Amino acid sequence: MFLLRLILKMIIFPAMLVLMLIGWILVFLIGLSSVVFYVLAGLFLLVSAVTFLMGLTAGPEALKMAAAGFVCFITPHAGNALVGLIGAVSNRLMQFIMS
Repeated sequence: MFLLRLILKMIIFPAMLVLMLIGWILVFLIGLSSVVFYVLAGLFLLVSAVTFLMGLTAGPEALKMAAAGFVCFITPHAGNALVGLIGAVSNRLMQFIMS
């Protein structure tokens, strides 16, 4: 049994390292892209509010622009959830290797 666990730990170790590296890269990319997405979301929401208040667009079109802004705002949060899931799997594999 000990030999089987040792072999399994040696097989899982590179997968854990790859998952950690992917997690770090995704954290960096999400950090950079979140600034762009938040600015874009702010512009969508600002334009939709201003054009609706000035009477340049109808209600449904302003709502569509606001929904696009909301989607741009939520996208980095979805990426953070994915990074959290990858980190949890990596931590669980690390706990198995250390046991």
